[in-house]
Amino acid sequence: MPKPTSSTGQDPLSYYTSRTVEELTRIENNDVSAEQAERHCIYSRLVFAIVADAFNGNKKGPNGTYPGRVGQSSRARDQACVAPAHIY
Repeated sequence: MPKPTSSTGQDPLSYYTSRTVEELTRIENNDVSAEQAERHCIYSRLVFAIVADAFNGNKKGPNGTYPGRVGQSSRARDQACVAPAHIY
């Protein structure tokens, strides 16, 4: 949560511009139990897997017509019965 500025007549960004990046990104409460760290790791890997599976960088989506890249479309992948590669 951003910290408020010190006075009303002051530039609203002066709090942030007068400090270093290290000061602004320092985490004040870093007390995480082993269970919370493990749960965070599991959730992060699940999100990575979902994004890797669902993301398609093609302009016309996974079912668009791409004459120069026939093997990249999801239809070609489904016809070949090859599972998509995941990044974990």
